[in-house]
Amino acid sequence: MDNTEKSLDALTFSDLRVHYGTGRAFLVRQEGRKKIYGYRKGIKTDVGDLEEKDWIQLASDLILKSGEQQMQKNLLEWEQEHDYCHSSRKEMEMTALELHMARIFDDPLWVDYIPFNRKYRPEVLHSARLVWVKTECCGIPGQITQEQLDKSAGNTLGIPCPNCGRWSAFRICSPKEVSENG
Repeated sequence: MDNTEKSLDALTFSDLRVHYGTGRAFLVRQEGRKKIYGYRKGIKTDVGDLEEKDWIQLASDLILKSGEQQMQKNLLEWEQEHDYCHSSRKEMEMTALELHMARIFDDPLWVDYIPFNRKYRPEVLHSARLVWVKTECCGIPGQITQEQLDKSAGNTLGIPCPNCGRWSAFRICSPKEVSENG
């Protein structure tokens, strides 16, 4: 069995996680010196180099099989609300599918982990390790995950501010500071 022919029953989100996009020109036909080329867009995953349309179908089927249609809608809505590049609808749908396959909403290192889960899955944050910080840019206490704090060690840029998103130096807040500013 070819590695790209894994059955839908055996596919996991990890199998369809996007490593990178692929592309390949191919000769459609040749008439004398005139050559007509086509182009194939693909996606490299753990199960192989899939044609983009096939990957979209497999990812959509997996979401349906897993009963995660609402999560996909949430990710698409999140992308639409945070579309700073003015992407097309198709581009936002692709990005939301990529994020879903990567299970980004479960990754405490994701910069939007707290705001996304606060909006769509607040119960997740009950078990998350959250830390209050105060950044130099805004001076307003905000929360980041312990994993983000650990990852920032030695980073001269600091962290993305939980309030404005700018990279800034920070310090951990005391509970008294949080209540004074809250």
